[in-house]
Amino acid sequence: MHSHLYIVSFFLALMITSCTPKTAPLVATEQENTYLQIDSGATYSRVNSQIQPYRDSLALEMHRPLTVLNRPITHSRNNPNTLIGPWICDILLEEGKEIFDSVSIHAAIYNPGGIRSPRLSDTIRVRDIYELLPFDNYLALLEVTGEQLQEWIKHTVSRGGWPVSHTMEVYVSSPKSIQVLVDGAPLQPHSTYRVLTNDYIANGGDDCDFLAPIPFQKSQSFIRDIVIRHFDRSPTRAVDRTTRIHFMTQN
Repeated sequence: MHSHLYIVSFFLALMITSCTPKTAPLVATEQENTYLQIDSGATYSRVNSQIQPYRDSLALEMHRPLTVLNRPITHSRNNPNTLIGPWICDILLEEGKEIFDSVSIHAAIYNPGGIRSPRLSDTIRVRDIYELLPFDNYLALLEVTGEQLQEWIKHTVSRGGWPVSHTMEVYVSSPKSIQVLVDGAPLQPHSTYRVLTNDYIANGGDDCDFLAPIPFQKSQSFIRDIVIRHFDRSPTRAVDRTTRIHFMTQN
């Protein structure tokens, strides 16, 4: 009987380019499914033996430790103050200032649906970052007015609030009464603010249609790769546990 071995060539290309020295930058990738017809167990074994080194190298890279947490941190789509989201925003703000180094950057905002792990603890490995940020999103830098940023925050509050960087504080008295501070100062409607997010949101995703017309700059790397690179350079990263989104008590 004939059996078929299914190989995703893009996956192999990823393993090869990740695990061997590079003499030139990868310009582009193209996904294609290739089917090999295997006529015997011996042929299957030979093909599998050729793939195995790349599979082993990828497994080794995925298991590589990046940082160690002294206490567990969690994420909830319904609570913007759970710690994983703000932690990611702080990392992206720090890295974004280097990626887009020709301008000053004020803050980072991230949609909670783009973060997929509910809990991180102990040793964080490469595979954990892939599970945490599984989407092929790029880091995006938007230049908005204070009025546009106020609208953006109002939208996030209507969805329960989104994680923000430590440079922002939001005080919600009611859905229509929201005070936003950037670097400790109230928003000025006609001032300019530069804010980091992912390209999905910058393109109007998650009902952020009001952002879609605004031009933005985009990083060359996926956000998860930026986070991994951050820990490769600075494995110790403290988790800021201060509250950033304040829902004021209603009478």
